[in-house]
Amino acid sequence: MKVFGGLVLAVALVWFLVGLKWESVATIPGPVTPQLDQDEATVTGFSIGRIELRHPAAIDESNTDARLTRFRDGVSYWHPSVKLGGDLHHENETTYRDLEIIDEVLSNYRLVYQENPVGTDNEEFAAALTGENPKKVVFIDPGLLSDGELLDRYGNPYIFHPLKADVMDLRSLGPDGQLWTGDDVSLDVEKTKSELGLAREK
Repeated sequence: MKVFGGLVLAVALVWFLVGLKWESVATIPGPVTPQLDQDEATVTGFSIGRIELRHPAAIDESNTDARLTRFRDGVSYWHPSVKLGGDLHHENETTYRDLEIIDEVLSNYRLVYQENPVGTDNEEFAAALTGENPKKVVFIDPGLLSDGELLDRYGNPYIFHPLKADVMDLRSLGPDGQLWTGDDVSLDVEKTKSELGLAREK
């Protein structure tokens, strides 16, 4: 009888310990898989004219403005301006035409903001044109930038020099990559410079 009682006690003890272990294992949380926001999990391929683009969010289907593609993260691509940028550095065009294109892109920026982007160097102006602005509007394909800068067809950063709210002095350093040398190319803003008292003495 004592043997039977001891056996029952042993079985009960084993049952208790196994149950305790099973309960502790059952309460250990399993690995957590982070749930991505729908926009973070989406990379959208889209085109504006002949320009193929990608953006890390879903398109906002509620947008009714045909001039732009808007995304759920608040970023919008301004079609007329992005199309213009697609002609930069075209093999059949000139450096001067490249400057005209950038000037037209800036005109689109001014259409939205009533003034030029604010900045002190190429990188800041390039960032403003690629969506780092108050309304998150992209005016030029971010894929055109190199290390955050907008380069001319010779691989040099364009020089941006705001003369007033609606006039920007744009300059390509030309093949030699040096500022204020004979092969520099710039838009004709001499009249504006003269009016503002910025013209160089000859």
